[in-house]
Amino acid sequence: KVDFEKGFAARHIAPRFVNSAKMNLTLVIDASSVELFADGGLSSMTEIFFPNEPYNQIHLQSARNAVISRLEYSKLKSTLR
Repeated sequence: KVDFEKGFAARHIAPRFVNSAKMNLTLVIDASSVELFADGGLSSMTEIFFPNEPYNQIHLQSARNAVISRLEYSKLKSTLR
């Protein structure tokens, strides 16, 4: 759902402050947001989205043919009691 604001679905970027070819990324994904932390948190960004239905897949892609050398998945615990 993006029709409520013209620039909502635009491409967003965050600056990178490290010149290394390797990058350590942490993604935190929930029902309506993604948070990205790169290089130990030196670069970070948050994006929100409004899906029409719950999702059960994630697809990663890179413009520069990045190689994922290690991938971990951890399910977050609910804060609701």
